Amino acid sequence: MRAHLLSALLLTAGCRVDNSLKGGEDPNEGGEPADSGVPGCVPEDEICDGEDNDCDGEIDEDLGQTWYADRDADGHGDPDAPIDDCEQPEGTVESDDDCDDADPTVHPGASELCNDIDDDCDDEVDEDLPTRFWYRDADGDGWGDPDAPVEDCEQPDGTTDQLSDCDDDDASRHWCQSCLEIIDVGWSTGDGTYTIDPPDCAPMTVFCDMTTDGGGWTELMHFDFSTDACPGDWQPMVLDTGPVCARDAADPSEFIRTTTVDTCDIAHDAVRGNAVMYQHGSTDAFGDFPSTSIDETYGDVVSVTSGSPRNHVFSWVFGFKAGGTDDSNCPAIGGASPPGWVGSDYLCATGNPSASTNERIWYPTPLFGADWFQTSL
Repeated sequence: MRAHLLSALLLTAGCRVDNSLKGGEDPNEGGEPADSGVPGCVPEDEICDGEDNDCDGEIDEDLGQTWYADRDADGHGDPDAPIDDCEQPEGTVESDDDCDDADPTVHPGASELCNDIDDDCDDEVDEDLPTRFWYRDADGDGWGDPDAPVEDCEQPDGTTDQLSDCDDDDASRHWCQSCLEIIDVGWSTGDGTYTIDPPDCAPMTVFCDMTTDGGGWTELMHFDFSTDACPGDWQPMVLDTGPVCARDAADPSEFIRTTTVDTCDIAHDAVRGNAVMYQHGSTDAFGDFPSTSIDETYGDVVSVTSGSPRNHVFSWVFGFKAGGTDDSNCPAIGGASPPGWVGSDYLCATGNPSASTNERIWYPTPLFGADWFQTSL
């Protein structure tokens, strides 16, 4: 009995199964281990313990998965740093979608910021952020070149949102000096108001004619004498047609009235313009004025002159009457010819449609309003 017990103990210690009590045969009879491929190894289920439990020469096979290093601890792993293990190593995660594993603010699902970085790892930079146009400010005067726009969600260095710099190489100026320069730099948007900075005047808003004869005409004078003050020594008067400005002088030596328009040193070689005028009483066109100088009264006219001494530019002339023959009619219907300094640079009309005269009547027909003059200097 003792010998049998000892034998049983030996079987237990050797991990052998005694099948004699079950009526079967012991497959390991003779003291040899099971056929596992690894001498002395008894196969068991493979578990994650760093051992070859199933005796196939591999350790923890078919148990592990791939983990990815998460160095910035943002919950997203580096696809270039995989680690295969059946248990999750410290500092790793299952995902492999981090495009910058050194920055915890960069990962899928992060808010996209205006920083030239792909914050949310979708292969796009600063997408879906509100952008605006900025303009290069090469001379640092705070005004930008509209021909050098940059679209960005934040202001890049060396740009501004202020337009327009007509000369981005000269910090002393930014607006163009005239309407013509606006055309020359390609910024014209057609007839309308623009801000210019003339050489000899403060910046001003003016009307620009950008279409007539190639455009570039800068309006330096525009008066509506029904609402604006009369120029120079001209007097306000009220007609049946409304308020006007008129010459009012009993002494012929005071007939010449002048007002000056500053051209602000804008370069120009031509002038154009128009006027709406009314005739008062008996007018003489170029007749009855034996003047020999542009500085003397030389007609019932309103003239534009330039420079000092004066150079004639253009005259609006009032004729005596539309019918009959009279030296004071317009030259085209037999009136006196204009002085040499006037030449052909004038328009002549009369508000008196008859051959008779009325010394003091205001004629209600507006003259010259539809007629523009244009002359080269």
